Amino acid sequence: MQRRLLLGLRSFGSSVVAVRPAPEAAAKGALLLRPPTRRDGPALHALVNAAGLEADSITAYALAASHWQDTSITAHRPDLASAGSAGMVGMVQGYVTPSRPDTLFVKQFATDSSDDEEG
Repeated sequence: MQRRLLLGLRSFGSSVVAVRPAPEAAAKGALLLRPPTRRDGPALHALVNAAGLEADSITAYALAASHWQDTSITAHRPDLASAGSAGMVGMVQGYVTPSRPDTLFVKQFATDSSDDEEG
């Protein structure tokens, strides 16, 4: 199944980009990209654990999501969302270092293995 990537982009400072969802992204099978929020802390923690990576605490993910919102991104499949789940299938967590505003440090990234075949 080929999936279309539906995005809306906005720029931040030194060409760091954040993404907000396009309205059409709610279609079945669509991949929705958006900046994380502090409420994503539990889902971020669960995704990293499921990927077999060393996870930070739920609180650390919630804090990082609110502080690094402009330089991090989460991927969601609305068709996989259930009660209490956002259908999160991927994330990239990064930040711009204060001493080098032209450098993005990627702290962690993870994907849900159930979505591996989807590209």
